[in-house]
Amino acid sequence: MTTPVGVFANGASPYGCLDMVGNVWEWTRSLYLPYPFDADDPKRENPQTADDIFRVVRGGSWFDRRDGARCAYRYRNRPGLRSDLSGFRVVLRSSPVP
Repeated sequence: MTTPVGVFANGASPYGCLDMVGNVWEWTRSLYLPYPFDADDPKRENPQTADDIFRVVRGGSWFDRRDGARCAYRYRNRPGLRSDLSGFRVVLRSSPVP
C-alpha cells in the first residue's frame, strides 16, 4: 500500500526530498516516445495532445519490483487511467525575492 510522505526518512535525497520513488508512479507532462528522441522537440510536452496518447510515468510504485523503484525508471499510461498505483507530485516554489 502507499505510505505517508516521510515514513522512509533514511531514503531522503541529498536535497532533502522524500519519497521520490517507489510509493506511486508519478505522472509527467512528457509524451511517451521511444528512445532516442529529441529532448528539445517542443511537441514532446504538448499539453494539447489528445487524452488517448500515452504519457510518461516515473519512479515505480509500491506494487512493482525493487529494481523499478528509481527516478530513471520510465513507463507509460494514458491520462485517463486512475489507480492506487499512480499519483502526482505538486511542486511549489516561492516567489523571487527582489
